[in-house]
Amino acid sequence: MNSAGATESITVNNSGSIAFGAGATFTNNGDLTNNGLISMNNKALINSGIYKGVGNLSANLDNTAAGTVSIGNSAGCHLFNRNFTSVGKTIVEIGGTTACTQHDKLSVIEQASVGGTLDVQFINGFRPTAGHIFTLLTADFVRGTFSTINFPNGIAGNVTYTDFDIKLSIASVLPVNLIEFSGKNMAEGNVLNWQTAEERNVQNFDIERSLDGQNFEKIGEEKANNTPSTYHYLDDNARYSKVKQLYYRLKINDLDGTSSFSKIINLENQNTEGGKIKVYPNPVESYLNVELNEKTGEIIVVNSVGQIVLRQKEIKENPIILDVNRLPSGFYFIKTTSNTEGVKFIKQ
Repeated sequence: MNSAGATESITVNNSGSIAFGAGATFTNNGDLTNNGLISMNNKALINSGIYKGVGNLSANLDNTAAGTVSIGNSAGCHLFNRNFTSVGKTIVEIGGTTACTQHDKLSVIEQASVGGTLDVQFINGFRPTAGHIFTLLTADFVRGTFSTINFPNGIAGNVTYTDFDIKLSIASVLPVNLIEFSGKNMAEGNVLNWQTAEERNVQNFDIERSLDGQNFEKIGEEKANNTPSTYHYLDDNARYSKVKQLYYRLKINDLDGTSSFSKIINLENQNTEGGKIKVYPNPVESYLNVELNEKTGEIIVVNSVGQIVLRQKEIKENPIILDVNRLPSGFYFIKTTSNTEGVKFIKQ
């Protein structure tokens, strides 16, 4: 071959090879899998697509800003017999501590010049521990650093560079891979939802609430399942709060006594109007649901001329169900000891 370009897919199998003549060029804008040998007579393979595989490239590789190098075949090694230069994305897969069979490794015979983005991906259910070290690249000379390094949620690490290699060390691993923590203000209170993709040796989740986003107190807890799970928690006391916003976070307690915290979320409290009540359905025919935003000892129902037509003193449940079957059709007001104006409803 003297020159070529790819915009779709090319695969070089284990026993296969592609050889280019002197002065040849190759630009990949598609998906190139090299599990064999590509020889370019000391010229460059320019990658603006996806280059991957566990083969041998006897050429310079120039990975452009639009390109992605994703070696391995669910973990493997790739040999670059000349120079490796990347300003695009480099993806490494880690499924264990052994190079080539469990995690990716780039071997560069001459100079490796790195930049752009490094994406670290953990595969096959592998979860590293703090202190694990992985050699990602070796070369005769290493130049540059990755400008961006992406780790999966819950894992923090450091990349170190020497003149001859690039290594990844794991700094910390949270016991939970928390992929969602959100909440919603509802009539019955604030509902918190969280979802985990992974849990290991977790004892429980403490639910903490704050009025100012800084000082938190525990309001409940949920036992951990130690499997990927979805959790829900109802803060029914939120409906009695007079503050405009409430803040929440999760304290994740591990079995070894260590703890970590989720992000903080804030929910706007719709129930901040003192003793205001909610009634439904409205209009009503038979039974009226009454929700109170604060505790009260008595509620009364008055007609349009101010006469008390119904009274309930013992408030044991919330919402309260009032039987209004005997009331004539018309306008009425429900009042509490702290809400003298009342809330209007229509009896049909």
